[in-house]
Amino acid sequence: MAESDTQRPECWVDDQRMDALFSPFRERNANPQSWESKMKFWSIQITEHLRQNGQVVFDTRTVSQIFKRKGRMPSCMHTVVQEMVRQGKLQKVSDFEASAQPEGWASWGLNVFVKRPLLWTVGTVMGKANHSIEEEVVYVEILKEKASELLHRVWSNARHQATDYVLDWTTVRDMCRDICPDDRSLSLVLLQLQKEAKVRIVEMPSQHKVVKFARKEQRSVTPVSEIELGVHRLKETESHLSSEVQKLTEGIRRCLEDAKFYIGKGLKNSAKNALRRKKTNEKILERREIALETVHGLLQRIQDAESEKMILEAYKAGVATIKQKTAQDDLSVERVDEIMDAVQEVFDTQSDINEALSQGPQDSLNVSTTELELELDALLAEGEPVVQPARVDQFSPGQLADAMGKLTVADKDGLPNVPTFTPSTPPSVAKGGSSSSPQGTPTSPHGQRSPLRISTPPKIPVEAEPELVVLN
Repeated sequence: MAESDTQRPECWVDDQRMDALFSPFRERNANPQSWESKMKFWSIQITEHLRQNGQVVFDTRTVSQIFKRKGRMPSCMHTVVQEMVRQGKLQKVSDFEASAQPEGWASWGLNVFVKRPLLWTVGTVMGKANHSIEEEVVYVEILKEKASELLHRVWSNARHQATDYVLDWTTVRDMCRDICPDDRSLSLVLLQLQKEAKVRIVEMPSQHKVVKFARKEQRSVTPVSEIELGVHRLKETESHLSSEVQKLTEGIRRCLEDAKFYIGKGLKNSAKNALRRKKTNEKILERREIALETVHGLLQRIQDAESEKMILEAYKAGVATIKQKTAQDDLSVERVDEIMDAVQEVFDTQSDINEALSQGPQDSLNVSTTELELELDALLAEGEPVVQPARVDQFSPGQLADAMGKLTVADKDGLPNVPTFTPSTPPSVAKGGSSSSPQGTPTSPHGQRSPLRISTPPKIPVEAEPELVVLN
């Protein structure tokens, strides 16, 4: 990688400082502070370079080329890599691959934690620690970060538990190309996840790998079951059929274009052959589409069964929760009936209280109404008869006629006599006299009678209203 592609520290332009940093390490005991400062500088530079470029693995020769300055490579990089390996920041790829395998962990632990450190210590004491590490090493911390990022990427893309956690190697590679730019990095990241018990890698008979990821709620991944392998085969078949459908569709389009081309050139036989190939591809396409729809339907049923299982488990959990809550709160039919009876009793008591309040206060003398009525009847029997006003509805029609005939006027003075003639007929005419105008009736100058004028009778003063007496 070119120098300009990597961010360099400010001291990179200082020739005197960089000459000291590019020179080999001296004995640590001679100047421990300078030795530690130089080691820290190169450790930071390597770490930042790997992070910026998304790399997890490198070798000593490659990293020396990366930090080349003015045609000169650092002469201390072997010591830097050895020290980082000793500190556990770096690990040889061979050792890492051995540690990530499910089998042989005991022998690997004995080799890594006992034999190798012992040999390195002996070599250092004997002055033979200046040998170089030319094989590849992996940066452990960055590898763990990328493994976690890849696992979260799979979780975020998963929609169905039954189908989206067992993936083909190529599917994983396409999904996480921005995390692992090459197959080498992807292999190491998956090995790290396998070491953390979050991934299982299965080699299929067709010489391709299948990767099963642990779900978010699982602490470790479970072995790949035959059902999961069957589902994976269905997904492979669906992908293969989809690819064939696309190829057949493209072939049909090319055959049609060829037929048009041959017709334009006047080659009828070639055009017929092109159309014949088009018909053959159309028949094959129809069968592939039917098969693809069938496989797609099977996968959809598997996913629906998973959803139905989740719904059933949710119902089961809900019923158990309700039962537990009911028992915890002491809810039962008997207790509810008891409380409702108590409520009704309270309502009845309140109703009695309201009725008592509506009657008002009782007589302070505590005298019975019946006693008062009896005493009143006795007084009426001893005294003079009391004339009760008569009511019409107490008499029959005959009794009313008799009572009307017995009515008399107590005082007749001042009352006019009852007229004996009809007001509209003069008395003379009624007795058979002449047709002259009656006295007091005005006549016209020609001897004709003027229209009759009936004067209003004078008002009779009434001194007192006559008293009606009912005779028994």
